[in-house]
Amino acid sequence: MKDYFHATFAATGSWIGNIYDLTLVTYIYAELEKSYHISLGVVSLLFALGLIGRFFGGLYLGNLSDKIGARRVMAFSTAGYAIFAGVMAFSPDVIILFSARFIQGIFMGGEWTSGTMLGYEFSPASIRQTIFGIIQSGYGIGYALTGIAYILFLP
Repeated sequence: MKDYFHATFAATGSWIGNIYDLTLVTYIYAELEKSYHISLGVVSLLFALGLIGRFFGGLYLGNLSDKIGARRVMAFSTAGYAIFAGVMAFSPDVIILFSARFIQGIFMGGEWTSGTMLGYEFSPASIRQTIFGIIQSGYGIGYALTGIAYILFLP
């Protein structure tokens, strides 16, 4: 298979995972309120912390990607956000949960940025816009998957 196929698949997956992770937490706000005994306003900070982390991750890890390569940064970022998603899942308190969410957001920002760049770097100019359309469709797919996951695992 051509390199651009693999890069497109990886980049689309990064968009799917990014929006899935970002929005899934909104479906479990009520459960988080009960589990951690915090208000809805405090719980909603998880969404903001994820976005703020993505901002810093995109900046810092995007810069690192220019220096050491997008493949390495994507692999590192994917491992980082997976680890911190696990930390979030087993967080014993709010401080660890919120800290893990922010750090996970940093890795997610790096993964999303490097994945998008891989798609750009490997796509032939003649089909670059089509490839970008496929990659960005990951946003809609990831968002749809959050609803499906919620229905399947309804608390």
